[in-house]
Amino acid sequence: MSKLTKYQLACGYIQKTNVSGLEITLWHEHSHYHIRLHNFNSHKRVFWISSGDYGDFQRKYARAVKLLEKLAAIMIEYVAEENRCYDIDIAQNNSEKLTELSTKIDIDCNKLAAIGNTTYHDVHTAICTIDSDKIKTKI
Repeated sequence: MSKLTKYQLACGYIQKTNVSGLEITLWHEHSHYHIRLHNFNSHKRVFWISSGDYGDFQRKYARAVKLLEKLAAIMIEYVAEENRCYDIDIAQNNSEKLTELSTKIDIDCNKLAAIGNTTYHDVHTAICTIDSDKIKTKI
């Protein structure tokens, strides 16, 4: 992921990353840098933060993108495991795996919520709306 310079952001360039319908954006406007996570699956904003500190916001943006990509990958794995659990014998063996994946999702949702100064519930709700068609095509 290449990062935009202060000059590029001041000139109106926007840094965006889209992960399965969740888009995180970094831009500069009126002496402040903004980071917004928007859920295009449910058409709702998850969080929007702003500050005048370029370095801090570049780090927050990069961290948020990594967490979002990690959460999407975990969700894909979780849905695959859940789909296999319809067989009773497999379900008993995979319940531990589902619990482990669920714990990872919770931890990373809390980390992303901390970046956006929002609640775990807002982030978790957004992660759970990742387009199921996109998830199922990757399985």
